Amino acid sequence: MIPKKDTDVINFLTERNVSFAISADKTRSLLDTIKSIKELSVFKDLSGLTTDRLTFESVYCLNNTESFRIVSLKWLKKIPSLFEGDKYNYHAIATNLECPLNEVIYNYNKRVNIENHIKP
Repeated sequence: MIPKKDTDVINFLTERNVSFAISADKTRSLLDTIKSIKELSVFKDLSGLTTDRLTFESVYCLNNTESFRIVSLKWLKKIPSLFEGDKYNYHAIATNLECPLNEVIYNYNKRVNIENHIKP
């Protein structure tokens, strides 16, 4: 079976006790959860420099999955949209990793960077 949706992927990995950190689909429900979080931390890059991004985390659950951790980043849009009311960009990582949220982001970004180099 090849997983096709987030729920399938998360269930597939969880059933096999595989650690994961994958990009989460930004559904309306997930965005509402993300926007409701008030405890934000400034994200620092690997060298310790402050970035323009804020980090935060929450526990989340999709239909037919066990709950999992969402690690998110938010930052101001460079050019606000006249048609979208939100002034922020969001990125969410679904994970079962137990390391600090900055480490989840560092590890995720390393993997994504490698994947970008091996695309056909």
